[in-house]
Amino acid sequence: MSNKIVYRREKGSQLTSSEVDGNFKYLDEKINKLSDSDYFIHDAGYFKSGNNIVVNAGSEWKINGDVLSNPVNYEFMISPTISNKRLDVIVATDLGEFKVIQGVEGDYYSKPILDNSLPYLFIYVDAEGINNLGSDALGDYVSKLSYSWREVNMDRLLSVSDSNRNIDVIGGNSFVEGVKNGLFGFEVDKLADGCEVSIRNNRSDYITIIHNSNAGIPIFLYTLENYYLRPLEVIVLKYISSNNCFVVSGALDIRLSADNVDDIIGYDSNNMFIDSAKGFLLTADDLNTTLTPTIQRYWKDITYKAVAWQWFRTSGTTQEDQDSDAIWSIDKKQRILNLTAEDFTNNIYERSITFTCQAIVEGEIITQTLKFN
Repeated sequence: MSNKIVYRREKGSQLTSSEVDGNFKYLDEKINKLSDSDYFIHDAGYFKSGNNIVVNAGSEWKINGDVLSNPVNYEFMISPTISNKRLDVIVATDLGEFKVIQGVEGDYYSKPILDNSLPYLFIYVDAEGINNLGSDALGDYVSKLSYSWREVNMDRLLSVSDSNRNIDVIGGNSFVEGVKNGLFGFEVDKLADGCEVSIRNNRSDYITIIHNSNAGIPIFLYTLENYYLRPLEVIVLKYISSNNCFVVSGALDIRLSADNVDDIIGYDSNNMFIDSAKGFLLTADDLNTTLTPTIQRYWKDITYKAVAWQWFRTSGTTQEDQDSDAIWSIDKKQRILNLTAEDFTNNIYERSITFTCQAIVEGEIITQTLKFN
């Protein structure tokens, strides 16, 4: 594969014919890699009845280059938790089936480890049963959301609640600054983590989605720039409770260019990302959080390929600190790491504490660090 894009501004002179051809070859190879990704071709939808979920027959998806489908409905009964929270995931498999991967109960929703399958529906469960639903499936994402579209004509902020998630923007709106909720008396903490909201532009002109405004619940766009939603275009946003914001979950149509091809398609290498259940700014009186690493290649989750895990801690520079860190790391050989105040040591009040995760994927050692100040 070509090594990189050759930029005229970096070279300082006009590109040769071979350099121009090389640039196109690089982009062609990146796009071909993307076409090999697993994805949904068509989503036939689902419906919920109580704590039962029925996935309709007729969906199509691609895994490892094979096109698969489900000729029959799949019905799943989701059991309530004992007292805490649980995140279950309905996935499409490489056998042409749907199944449920059940998560582990805890104080926070923790994503279960997925095998070589395609996530379809995320189910947020509590002691009363299904609390919320959210989907990361690709393809016809509009049809799989089980809520009807609601026309909204208001200024700047969109009202969102658990039952008001599909919003048709009509009338004179020219930009969306952020999201507010409170419709039907809902409070912010009633929006479950991972709740998805779809915004469709039903105007005849563009709508500007404002990045990181001063709204109570802002919208963060991964481009770090405002986005112009075209007529009839849809953007899907996901609520992140730890940061009290919405982020893009799907349908952001960024045009591919030499400048952003890696950011959009992903990188031709294994990369690890670490998520903290309580965010990355912990308070001194609450140092409890859960660290969950994910390994991706071309933005595809390949965590299931990891054959070994190891965590390390760096709490200080003295010999005593180093000895303590070495002892701490001995039994930290699991993927998910639950941290308490004791893991941070008393040094956290004087300096930053660093946790490093190491995994072996296809014979390669992948490493990522996370620093708490």
